[in-house]
Amino acid sequence: MSLELPISHQDNLKCKNCNSTFNHTFIIGNLEYESNDERGMGEEIQYSFTEEVTCPSCNHKGEVIGEVWEYPVGTVNLIQLT
Repeated sequence: MSLELPISHQDNLKCKNCNSTFNHTFIIGNLEYESNDERGMGEEIQYSFTEEVTCPSCNHKGEVIGEVWEYPVGTVNLIQLT
């Protein structure tokens, strides 16, 4: 992996317990390799991450799973929650 960790990413989440919407900043420091594919500018690599998030309204804890795409090598191309 040639990405510099940690990666900071903000996203809006909806609590499954109280339905409130809130913004959370992910500090992604641990990535799991998932797959890779060869593209025009070199290799595209997919990683996954998991983080426990606490709702600021009701303190419900939930697990959030996401993906990080590195393309070209050394560059974060996409971060998405699954």
